[in-house]
Amino acid sequence: MLATGLLALAAVQCGDSPTAPTATALIVPRSMVITRNGSATVSALLQKSNGQTEDVTATAVWVSSAPGVVTAQAGVLKAVGVGTATVTVTQSGLTATIAVTARRNMRLVGRRTSPSDPTGPFDRSQIPIASRNTCERR
Repeated sequence: MLATGLLALAAVQCGDSPTAPTATALIVPRSMVITRNGSATVSALLQKSNGQTEDVTATAVWVSSAPGVVTAQAGVLKAVGVGTATVTVTQSGLTATIAVTARRNMRLVGRRTSPSDPTGPFDRSQIPIASRNTCERR
């Protein structure tokens, strides 16, 4: 333990202090699709010159090119409209972008299963899986 302390002291005295790793890349997804009124969580990783990565999602600056379509804050992207937006993430002087497409909610199309369902004509050929007639009677 004493030898280790002496080595560190000798390195500092000689002016050979180790340099801190520098940021070399900001890693985010290139693109994503989000359904309107939906959200997605994205991580931003800072790659350093020593090969290590650091999660900077909470500290990075997130900006949407179209805040009426997609909002972005601390890694949470929310589709508030329909269209496209570019989310720019900035940290330690590095910038990365995410192409985001906000789509309409998909509506399932099919036959209506009850007379009270307003989406189409009632199909009497469809038989419910469970009904009062199929329940056990005591």
